[in-house]
Amino acid sequence: MVVCLLHCRDICNLRLVSRYMDAASTQAHYKSFFVSKEVELGSNAISECAAILRHSRFAGLLQDLTLTGTEKLQRRDRFSTGDVDTLCMAFRDLYNLYKRSNQYGLRTLTAGLTDSEFAPSGVSSELASRSAAGAQAVRTTLHVANDSDIPIESIDLLYHPLACSVPCCIFEAPFGSVKPSSNWSALRCLSLSLTYHVRTGANPVLNCTDSGVIESLTYDSADAVTRRVEALVDFFSLLPNIEELDLHWYNNSLLRLIQPRVISAEIYWLNQVSLAVSFHKLKTLVLRGLHVTQSCLEKLLTAPSLQQVHLEYIHLTGSFRPILDILIGGNTAISQFYLDDIYERRLVHFRIRGSPKFPYHGWVPGPSTVLRKGEEVRLPLEYEVAGVNPLVSQEIMDLWERRREMFG
Repeated sequence: MVVCLLHCRDICNLRLVSRYMDAASTQAHYKSFFVSKEVELGSNAISECAAILRHSRFAGLLQDLTLTGTEKLQRRDRFSTGDVDTLCMAFRDLYNLYKRSNQYGLRTLTAGLTDSEFAPSGVSSELASRSAAGAQAVRTTLHVANDSDIPIESIDLLYHPLACSVPCCIFEAPFGSVKPSSNWSALRCLSLSLTYHVRTGANPVLNCTDSGVIESLTYDSADAVTRRVEALVDFFSLLPNIEELDLHWYNNSLLRLIQPRVISAEIYWLNQVSLAVSFHKLKTLVLRGLHVTQSCLEKLLTAPSLQQVHLEYIHLTGSFRPILDILIGGNTAISQFYLDDIYERRLVHFRIRGSPKFPYHGWVPGPSTVLRKGEEVRLPLEYEVAGVNPLVSQEIMDLWERRREMFG
């Protein structure tokens, strides 16, 4: 109780009294300080992190780690492959410590961005710097997770930052020439925000000022897009024991204007993953902003252990009726589902109590959002597709702006 009231300098002085006093005065303090750490991806911060991880007394307390990419490090070019090697070596030592002490490993590993990069911006250079910082954090996170062999319970790859997601190309060769670690099978939770692969070229084919963004893009071949999707399939094949899957898609309408046929393969990447990978242990499924086919969603929802489903702003190819029948049917273990803004050509509205979000030219049966838990899940649920678009209003303009921030 006394130590909780002391400043860090006083605790350091108290440690010098005796070995007993050292252990008694620092155990709780160290645990609270080292259990969750954020490491900025710069040479100085990585060196400090590596030095800490060399001390078994401190390193064994680490449970939650965030590797943070920053825009300033992109500009100053202070981050190198040598820094990654230093970090990987430190985590190999950490893994050896875990083995000696019979600890499981890391609880969470997160690819993050500094606070200044969280707010979306309309300036092209700032968007590019933020995306580069996010990609750097994701590459490093995947490299460290694979190279160190540390069992990790949960990995978050840019799921929360606005206007910044993981480009598909990152998964083409996330491990270089290194064989994927067998410890990927220990992963239980994955949060991933994905977007198109954007290639910036010297010869622009189109300039777009949507939201103040000016992009210079070049054409990609169908084979290149296919390789990216195959790499995603290979990555998800490493995760046979995943229990919680949170997936988010950040759309770029500009690319769809340039290469609608080629880019559609990246839009529907989850369909290819679902065809090749079966998530038999999946308990929680969250899909936000994704484009999926009816057959893909049916397979995901019939996972034998699935209990909770969250579908938000989903663009469905096919009929929503079979999906709804699975959710309310008695042949699954689903005990909770949340549906918000599902599109079957147009927006789906449910025949339940409540009002639609916005006024329409025509009639709709009820709201486009429904949450059911427990016994309510099995109650009948009907829906209709809106025949017209909502009337333009301040509410609909605000919704579009929020969607643009969250889903592109």
